[in-house]
Amino acid sequence: MIFWFSCTPVVYQKGILLEEGVSTANDFSIEGGLYYPDLREIGHFTWRKDIDGENGSRCSYARENCLENPLGAWGIEVQALDQTGKKEDSAYVRHDGSYSLSVHNDGVYRVVFFLSHCTQDVCFQFENDQGIYALEHPIQPSIEQGKGIILPNLLFQPEGFDAGEPNNHAHSANHFASLMELTFIWHGLGGASFFTDDFAPLSIIVPTSLDTFGRTTGPSTVHIPENTTGWIKGNKIMHEYGHVLSLRAWGGSYWFDGEPFANWSATSPQEPHIAFKEGFANFVARSSETKHGCTGNFDNPVMLGQVEDGWLYPRNITKFLCDIYDHHENGDEQIHHSPSFFMDILEEILIVSKETGNKELSICTLIETWTQREMISTEVHEEIYTIGMNNNIFCF
Repeated sequence: MIFWFSCTPVVYQKGILLEEGVSTANDFSIEGGLYYPDLREIGHFTWRKDIDGENGSRCSYARENCLENPLGAWGIEVQALDQTGKKEDSAYVRHDGSYSLSVHNDGVYRVVFFLSHCTQDVCFQFENDQGIYALEHPIQPSIEQGKGIILPNLLFQPEGFDAGEPNNHAHSANHFASLMELTFIWHGLGGASFFTDDFAPLSIIVPTSLDTFGRTTGPSTVHIPENTTGWIKGNKIMHEYGHVLSLRAWGGSYWFDGEPFANWSATSPQEPHIAFKEGFANFVARSSETKHGCTGNFDNPVMLGQVEDGWLYPRNITKFLCDIYDHHENGDEQIHHSPSFFMDILEEILIVSKETGNKELSICTLIETWTQREMISTEVHEEIYTIGMNNNIFCF
C-alpha cells in the first residue's frame, strides 16, 4: 500500500505595507525594506535609519504625538521561499532597513521575516507558542525572464493593527532591537564569547506565564511576560541577557551556594550571591544603554549602605563594574576593560571555585579572583581598591 503525504507550506501573518508599488531590480534579485515601530525609551536609535533615510531618533510611547517611528529592522532574518516553502535564500536586514535576496529561477516567491539572528558571534530568536515570530510580505514577487523586483517597504506589524498599536509581534521586535544592539556591543565589538559551540541558540519566549517580570531559566532560555500597559522601556531583555552570559560562562548551570532566584531590590542589601548576580545583570544592561547607562548621573559618587555592608547592594556592584568598564574621572585611567574581560573573569571564578571547593559567590569573589592574577601591577591593584572604596565596596 502506498501512502501519499501532503506537505502544506506554513502560513504566516502578513505585515503592513508602508507604501505601494513595485519596481525592477538586478537579475534574479528580490529587494526591499523592513522597518519596525521603535517606541522604546532606551536604545541606540541613531544606529538605524528611518524610512526617509535619516538617522533614527527616540520616539517613545511616553512622548506626545509619537505613534509609530519606523526604523530599520537591523538584524532580522529575511528568507525567500518558493511555493512549496523551500528556502531559496536568506539574509539579514541592514541598519537602513534594506535587504537583498537572490534566487536562481523564474517563479513566484514568498518573502518572510523572522525575529532570528544567528552568526558566528551570537545566535538568538524570539518565539511564541507557534514558533519563531514571523511576518510575510503581502506581495509575492514574481521573477520572469530573470528580471528582479523591488518590493514596497514593510512594517513589522501584523495586518489588522494600527502602525503604533502595541501587540506581541511589535513588542518582540522592540526587544529584538535592544538585544541586537547589546550583542553587537558585547560580542561584535567587545569580543566576549557567546559559547556558541557549547549551547543551543538562545530562545526568548514572549509572552510567558512563568513570571510577571522576566526570568532566565537556563543558558538558552529567557521568559518575557506580556506587556499589558503599553510599549516596552527597552532594558528588560538586556538585564536577562546578563544572566544568560553568567550561566554560559559557568558551564550552563548555577554552581554556587544559595538559591538562584529571589525577590530583590537594587537599593537594599541582599544575600551576597543575589547582590552579585543582579548587580552584574544590571551592569550588562547599562553597558548598552544611552539614556541611563554607566556614565552621566549614574557615575556620580552616591553610595548605598555602610562600610560593612556596601558590598551587599546590587546598585553599588553595578556602579563598581561600570567604573571598570568605562572611563571614570578618578584615578589614572589604567582600568578600562572590554566585555571580553568580564566573561574571562566569570570563567575564572568557576575554575577557582571548583579547584578550592569554595562555592561562595559575591562581588568580593570577583575582586579576589582578579587581584590574584600573577601579572597585575601594584598600581592597578591600588586603583581597584580606590574604585571599590568609591562605591562602598571593601573586600581587602
